Amino acid sequence: MKADNSSVADADVIIIGTGMGGATLGYELARQGFRVTFCEKGGSLDSAEPAIVGMYPEETAPKVSADMLRRGGRYWESLVDETGSRAQEFVPVVGSGLGGSSALYGAVLERFFPIDFTPGEYRESFDGANLPDVWPVGYQDLARYYEQAESLYRVRGERDSMREAEALAPLLNYAPLSQANETLATLLKKNGLRPYRLPLAIEEVAGCQLCQGILCARQCKNDAYKICIRPAIEKYGAKLLRGCEAVNVIADSRRNIAAVEFRQGTSNIRLKATVYVLSAGAVHSPILLQRSGSEFWPMGIGNDHDLVGRNLMRHMLNLFLLKVPPNTLRGNVKELGLNDMYFRRGKKYGTVQSFGYLPPPTVLIMDVDNKVERSGNSVLKLMYPFVRSSLLKIIASMTTEKLILASIMEDYPHRDNRVFSTRDGDRESIVINYEVKDEAKRRDAEFRRFVKRAIEPINAKVLREAENNERLAHACGTCRFGEDPHASVLDKYNRVHGVDNLYVVDSSFFPTSGGTNPSLTIAANALRVGDYLTAWLKAGR
Repeated sequence: MKADNSSVADADVIIIGTGMGGATLGYELARQGFRVTFCEKGGSLDSAEPAIVGMYPEETAPKVSADMLRRGGRYWESLVDETGSRAQEFVPVVGSGLGGSSALYGAVLERFFPIDFTPGEYRESFDGANLPDVWPVGYQDLARYYEQAESLYRVRGERDSMREAEALAPLLNYAPLSQANETLATLLKKNGLRPYRLPLAIEEVAGCQLCQGILCARQCKNDAYKICIRPAIEKYGAKLLRGCEAVNVIADSRRNIAAVEFRQGTSNIRLKATVYVLSAGAVHSPILLQRSGSEFWPMGIGNDHDLVGRNLMRHMLNLFLLKVPPNTLRGNVKELGLNDMYFRRGKKYGTVQSFGYLPPPTVLIMDVDNKVERSGNSVLKLMYPFVRSSLLKIIASMTTEKLILASIMEDYPHRDNRVFSTRDGDRESIVINYEVKDEAKRRDAEFRRFVKRAIEPINAKVLREAENNERLAHACGTCRFGEDPHASVLDKYNRVHGVDNLYVVDSSFFPTSGGTNPSLTIAANALRVGDYLTAWLKAGR
């Protein structure tokens, strides 16, 4: 298959970004017979330049480069964190390429809970957070789209028994648990908890390692490229423009988008469509809207009330390293989930689940290398080479023969947590300003205690990442949807308030983050928006 890298023909729908939301929506619209053009900034698995699959890009060279990350499906540009007293540049570990972050994800496709759609039920714990009593759609509104998304992405596993009765039908299970996870499941049950098999979007391939954080070499993982982009092109005639970065959304009136300007290589091209969809992620979709100011939208499209880019959320993640006997870990060990602590004593915490494997120690230490290099501390830089080998041994001892659990805690939105851009001449910097509030720190400490109690008598080593702003996976909320244009950027169908033909379907639309993996909810919502757009386009707008 060859992707069209030159066509600038008009389309019914132009989709910017090929992650879970854009890919799923584009597939559905192409299946319905509409002319769909996908525009992707990142590299492609179809590129003549070989992708780095089955391993971390950092394993291929002693020093990390932007080209290396791009070929591994990773984001390769620096963001700036201005939260603290000293600005810090970092490159987040998220996807950028066909399939977006789904090309790297751990493939857990799990539904949100009904309570996730009614935040007012735990409002007393908000402590100044900025969110509505309810989402503009409820669990029942998404239920059939959850089922469709699970079928589309071929999800295997079982649904958590805590969800409502209609969602209890088991999905297809895998082979028996690994020995380490079987032992852990027995312990959790003994401690009065209810572990379950994680619902995973992977094929049952012998020796599957899941390829979390890396591009899959064996086509086990059902990501958005494999499931949606490729079939949309091969079966339904969709087009794909690679290396195509959106730089400006052009409005010809208050209510209508006329075109999008893209940079492709050294050229600029302008594409026109009936409908325009942003799916560039919770960082880049709002940046594009902010950047697209005009006489009609002086603060950026959809930004009359200075909401675009605000209410940034990210899941607060901690890792628990459990020492296990040798040879008890095998294949894909991302097997167990635990939701007994999801909602407790009037507070939202989140889910606990198998993390899978950490990157090799040689890759983990590169993170330390980069921090030392960026530190500006000349003494530290001078001494570091003498201690690096010892540090590498410590990292190896910490991570070898460890079963890893991750706690994923819900974040609450705050107006001053945001993403925006600054410009110095021709250079644009994308800036994150995100403060972990005291309330979140308290919940995080409580959640860690709950997890430790759940795995007693095991004494786990805890890697605390919840307050690390570089962990931007599951970022969301920066173009929230809602009924009130003064309090939200999008309407209930993910259309930008005040604009007839511009939609946002990535995780930007979340008004709350939920306490579990967001990918299935993004996909289900994209199918919901697809139904709406299908009817709208067929009715002639």
